[in-house]
Amino acid sequence: MKILLLSLLLTASFACRQSADLPVAAAEIQSTVTIPDVRYTQNDIRKLRWIEGAWESTQPGKPVRQSFHITDDFQLEINDISEQGEPASTMLSWYEGHFYLGENRDWVVTWIGEKDVRFDPVRPGKLPFTWTRFGENQWYHVSHRPDGDHPVLMQRADEVQP
Repeated sequence: MKILLLSLLLTASFACRQSADLPVAAAEIQSTVTIPDVRYTQNDIRKLRWIEGAWESTQPGKPVRQSFHITDDFQLEINDISEQGEPASTMLSWYEGHFYLGENRDWVVTWIGEKDVRFDPVRPGKLPFTWTRFGENQWYHVSHRPDGDHPVLMQRADEVQP
């Protein structure tokens, strides 16, 4: 259970930091991992409208609290509220024909569906994960690890506050 929570927190800590549009060349990304051809467009971010709002993990101990908002320029803004109340954010944004997540475009979206989105790492040391919708008020963050999949249930929260 602690490993599962640690996995989510590590993913969230990397994925939910202040997003800086750091110049990372496509050639640099591709030299680490081959970016797959995808069959989605920038407009497909609208399929993620189900994730908009405030969410909290159901894991015991320190909960993960986040809010998600799709911006007018086809980006998904993810705000994380730490226990100390210091917000951190990152963006899922479009770059050269793909959606990337993370401060340094650490994950590339390889699938966007009506109920799920798959993120694959583009750098060594990162793990793939999936967000899978489970009704209107729940979804799973599933870390895909060598020892198996590790799901964490997220539930809709009324409001995310420090």
